[in-house]
Amino acid sequence: MKKWVTPSTIGCFFGLFLLLGAAYAYHWHGYQKTQVQPIAFNHTLHSNKLNLHCTYCHIYTEKENQAGIPQSQMCMECHKDIKLESLEIQRLHQYWKQSQPIPWMRIYRLPDFVSFSHKRHGEKGVECIECHGNVSWMHEMRQIASLQEDWCIACHTSRGTPQDCSTCHKLP
Repeated sequence: MKKWVTPSTIGCFFGLFLLLGAAYAYHWHGYQKTQVQPIAFNHTLHSNKLNLHCTYCHIYTEKENQAGIPQSQMCMECHKDIKLESLEIQRLHQYWKQSQPIPWMRIYRLPDFVSFSHKRHGEKGVECIECHGNVSWMHEMRQIASLQEDWCIACHTSRGTPQDCSTCHKLP
């Protein structure tokens, strides 16, 4: 009987293992990147320590398809008088004084052919943390979920929600 476990077989096995590991790491890193934001917003302080729910700042989450990104007017409700010595709050004040929108860098992006509604998902009991991760412990916001179709389908399957194409895809 011929010996099938040879050094070249072991080398091929470990080579394949390393290649798959590298591909996984590359894919994971691809959507784990952080974006440099114009103001270093501290989700840990606001969400965890001050116990503000996501919808306090992302006010359109329960009303519209898009969650919305807060602008300086919202932040200034508190920061007219709080932590004025902070460089980040001084940057905020500059946007507010000049009536300029804060040019936040978008973290999550879906293809144009996908129809996604924060409102609809919230109405079905999907919590922010399920897609966005535990933001209250993030010093810098980053994408947690891949948002690839298989990821979405797995969630739909586990919840027993519709999986037909028109549920998520804009059809011509």
